[in-house]
This record gives sequence, structure tokens and C-alpha cells, in this order.
Amino acid sequence: SYLVRRDQAGISFDGAWTGLGMAGNSSVGMRFEDVEIDDSARIGPLGGAAELVFGVVAPYFLVGLAAVNVGIAAAAARAATGHAQGRTYPDGSSLAEIQAIQHALADMDIAVRSARLAVRDAARLGDAGDASALVALMESKLIATETAAKVARRALEVAGGRGYTPALPFERHLRDSLA
Repeated sequence: SYLVRRDQAGISFDGAWTGLGMAGNSSVGMRFEDVEIDDSARIGPLGGAAELVFGVVAPYFLVGLAAVNVGIAAAAARAATGHAQGRTYPDGSSLAEIQAIQHALADMDIAVRSARLAVRDAARLGDAGDASALVALMESKLIATETAAKVARRALEVAGGRGYTPALPFERHLRDSLA
């Protein structure tokens, strides 16, 4: 493994990110043409890339991605709660007073809390150097990404037709949860 700077001669990038979600992401093709790298740019021992990837990069990537997805789920749940509380009817009652909506909001809250706890537990195992940390991190990433999509969809259902417009954050949360 070698450290290569993005502004180094011979390195270029193809296109721009125009994905479904995650606007802050930049997953584009990278080209190397006659790039010269010497041993001073090597990271870790020769032949140690697998250990670097699985021992260092993957755990941080997994916990980071899991945390982002918990954040997406939490934002969608907060938006749904705020929308339900603020959406009132002519008689003065709110969407939040409907039992089915209350159940949906509670389900979203439970799902977010559960995913957050799974990520925190996996991160704790990783910090402690526990042998089971990598599996726990992979599991927490799966739990968090599935939770983000499930909660974003449910939040969109709570918002109803108005949620399908860019005026409210629901469609963005759903796109980001699927990215």
C-alpha cells in the first residue's frame, strides 16, 4: 500500500458524482498514468496490505458508515415526528394524535436506538481490540444500513404526499439511505 496524493502528476479523476444520494460522496474513477512512487510513500511493511485493510481501514470504514446510516435514520425519524406534530387539521387536532402514526413514530425511534446501540457496542469492541470486533462491526454496518432505509421509508409514509417533494427532507433521507 502506498500513499498517493490526489494532486500528484499523472493522477486524474473521471467525471463527477451524480448518484442517487450521499451528495457529499465523491465516488468517481481515478486514473494513474506514469505515476512515480518511491518506497518513502509505502504504508506499512511490504506485503502487509491485507493486514492494513482488514486491521485498520475496514474497521474505521465500517463503523463510520454505520454511524452515518444511524444519523440518516435519526434525522428521518426526527423529521417525521416534527411533521406529525405540526400537521394540524381544521378541528385543531394533529397527525401525531392518530394512533397508527404514534405507532409508526415509536417503531422508528426503537429502530434508531437499536441500531445506535449496535454501532456503539461494535465500536467499543474495536477500541478494546476484541477478536470479535470485525464481525460485530460488519453486523452493525448491516443493521444500520437496513435501519436507515426502513426508517426513511416509514418516515415518508408518515409524511404522506408532501413527503415526496424536495420541500421536505424525506425524499433526501430515503435517497441517502439507499446510497
